[in-house]
Amino acid sequence: AQEPLLEMSMGTYLSVIGNKFGNKEDRQFYLDRAEAVLDQTKQSREHYGIIYFYAGMYAENDAAAEKQYRKVLAILPADESWWERDRAREHLTRLLINQSRWDEALGLYSNTGKLDVAEELMVSSIHAARQDLQQAEAHGLAAFKMANLSGQKYHALDAALALLVIYESANQPEKMPLYKQFIAKEAENFSFWIKVNRDSLERFSISVGR
Repeated sequence: AQEPLLEMSMGTYLSVIGNKFGNKEDRQFYLDRAEAVLDQTKQSREHYGIIYFYAGMYAENDAAAEKQYRKVLAILPADESWWERDRAREHLTRLLINQSRWDEALGLYSNTGKLDVAEELMVSSIHAARQDLQQAEAHGLAAFKMANLSGQKYHALDAALALLVIYESANQPEKMPLYKQFIAKEAENFSFWIKVNRDSLERFSISVGR
């Protein structure tokens, strides 16, 4: 059909399918094919973002993954909406947290202006991991308030759960009931969230309404 971007998109999709079924050769073949289409048709750089993101996902070690995620961040503008950029930064943040590279992780959010809900949660998780619980709480509360004001209940549930973990670490059980009640009331409408966070719900003895 002479639509290179559609062909590239199908290549990345087939790569994901190959990965889902554990076929490393297929996933790499289709990812390379998608990149070749962009090269041959001289597409603009931002279209490579999805290629580099999946290359990071498939990387065999942390160093290789970091390299690919940073390539995504380098080519996709921070002032535009790109899901590949958001996911690459999230994955890179978690990688840096696991390596105790706190300042580098925080640096990923230092030039983005006002943080959105997901960003506030990520910054909170960085501070929580480094045991700066005061800052972790501040960002967790900001995320919780922002999510509720904007009607983002799924993110609000994430923020409430993050705050429970923070208060548990800080030995401040008196601050926990509000967020337990919130989760018990609101989570019943989000079955996938319940499934993903089942262990945490049991950990904090939260019974979601039937």
